Amino acid sequence: MTPEIRQTACPRDCYEGCEIHATVENGILTKMGGGPGNPYTANIICQRVRKYDERVYSPNRITHPMKKVNGEWVRISWIEAIDLAAGAMKKAIDQYGPLSILSYQSAGSMSALKILHHRFFNLLGGVTTTWGSLCGGASSAARLKCTGATVIQDPLDLKNSKGVIIWGRNPINTSIHLLPIMTELRKKGIPVVLIDPIYSDSVKFADKIYQPRPNGDGYLALAIAKRLIDRNLIDRKFIKNHTEDFDKLTLVLREYENVDLVEKSGLTEAEVDELTDLYGKTKPCAILMGFGVQRYVDGNEIVELIHCLGAMTGNISLPGGGVSHSTDEWRFFDTSLEASDQAIHKRKISKSLLGIDLFREVNPPVKVAFIQLGNPVAQIPNSQSVIRAFKMMDEVILVDSFLTDTADCATLFLPTTTFVEEEDVMGSYGHPYLTYMRPVIDPVGESKTDLEILQLLAEKLNIKGMEGSASEWIEKLLAPVHSHGITQKSLSAAGTLRSEENPVPFKDGKFYTDSGKFKFLKKYDAYQYAQESEYPLFFMTVAGSKAHNSQLEESVQMGLPEAFVHPENQSCCDLKDGETAELVSRAGKMKVCIRYDDRQRKDIVLLFRGGWLKTGWGPNAITEPLMSREGGGAAYYSTRVSLKRF
Repeated sequence: MTPEIRQTACPRDCYEGCEIHATVENGILTKMGGGPGNPYTANIICQRVRKYDERVYSPNRITHPMKKVNGEWVRISWIEAIDLAAGAMKKAIDQYGPLSILSYQSAGSMSALKILHHRFFNLLGGVTTTWGSLCGGASSAARLKCTGATVIQDPLDLKNSKGVIIWGRNPINTSIHLLPIMTELRKKGIPVVLIDPIYSDSVKFADKIYQPRPNGDGYLALAIAKRLIDRNLIDRKFIKNHTEDFDKLTLVLREYENVDLVEKSGLTEAEVDELTDLYGKTKPCAILMGFGVQRYVDGNEIVELIHCLGAMTGNISLPGGGVSHSTDEWRFFDTSLEASDQAIHKRKISKSLLGIDLFREVNPPVKVAFIQLGNPVAQIPNSQSVIRAFKMMDEVILVDSFLTDTADCATLFLPTTTFVEEEDVMGSYGHPYLTYMRPVIDPVGESKTDLEILQLLAEKLNIKGMEGSASEWIEKLLAPVHSHGITQKSLSAAGTLRSEENPVPFKDGKFYTDSGKFKFLKKYDAYQYAQESEYPLFFMTVAGSKAHNSQLEESVQMGLPEAFVHPENQSCCDLKDGETAELVSRAGKMKVCIRYDDRQRKDIVLLFRGGWLKTGWGPNAITEPLMSREGGGAAYYSTRVSLKRF
């Protein structure tokens, strides 16, 4: 048969939300490419998705239900699997009440129909769920506080910029569609700089990289703010008309001397001066933040401080300017369909401190966990606490495609489809476009979509309100954008459509706070690290080119994970490049292969995240259970480590 091109979208946890054109031959997925419908992502996809067929047809993929018997997985039918899952839930409810069930959902897929996971458990009467976020919790809390909304500037608006600062983001691995824009701006002589403790290949697309001390971003923002005021580079009219509490920020600034702020930032006086001149003298100048800036205990305050720079200069409200991080990927969808009003029982525990909170909640204890779209054992800080919590439960039901670290704790495995086997809609947290997801191949083996699994459970438990086809639910979920001309029918026909979302959300200085004004930070309480002499290095676990969160083939995780350090790192104990060492934190230890990189700072250990504990590649085996002060964000980068000879 002639190869056929079928359109869908990538719903994984990413700024890009790419339109995909998949090549199918004789019912088999053979190639993944970018689609032209989205002008931002146009025809470009990352290598993780380009090789997605390897994941779909991986020999390690599980495509039939299984239960664990005497520690071993045994294949069972879907009838038995649903009976076991429903039976475990009913037993827990009868003995302990609905709060003895944990519903855990993460960001393995971020498409519209995943909202119905919440609906199912609310219709069940309400169960224990999680609050906070492993990724953007601190940033969301900060932005709600100072601007009243978690919104972004349209990334295509960067073409109006006269300067761009990319702060704590590595586009080459997390935002590849920024690269052509960065290249085009630089051709026009427009400066593009990176601020990141980690040196990356994204430097090839920028004029310069500034490498502050990890967790020094707050001090850097204060140092720039102080200079902006001293050099009269602030927009006093904007501050007067569109902000409040600027006097409180100036009091914060008076607590520090310029020289102290520069030292604590980890940059030089000259570097801070360069950044001040770039941001203070260039209009419009855009700041694009990544998730890195807020992965600290004081991450929410750091994000607030960076936004303060935008408000001080007025850049935050200008076309070509803005201070952007991410937005809500479900903002286009009718979240009232979660049916939260049907949840009679409610209890929330921290997602970032899941294992610890599960130990604390004993009235009632959680006896059954239903895990969907996540691998919490590998992804949550302090993995051992999560393992201990799951081991205490009667039943751990995992919906997945692979036997992850979490599967080692599970008792029941329900095989789900990959995104190329599903009908759904994707709305990105990095741009204003929606893209239809159509199944490009039939489900592999006995795999079922998440919606089908929930509908089977609902039928078994006699829960009404989950009935309906994927397309029927999509039409309901798209209700908020019907007025934009976006319906199930129109989106399915077009493939990708742009919402009417404002490309410059704070245009004319209008914010979403109760006063309609930007609110400046009133206090900065920088996180103080304990035992720095014993654990002198920051443990930076960043996104790489191979793993998408913990979606990483086990076959890739061979040997020891590589830990990149500067050759003059004083903690290396005379280790040679390629030698085995032990990374030690207050939470645990792991073996690594030392790799020297003289482009990195001397006070960090760099490890690419996504690895699993069972292969020895799981960095969260040694991350401390730390959380941002506001927003419940996982403070991964606040873990300190030392290097020991193994």
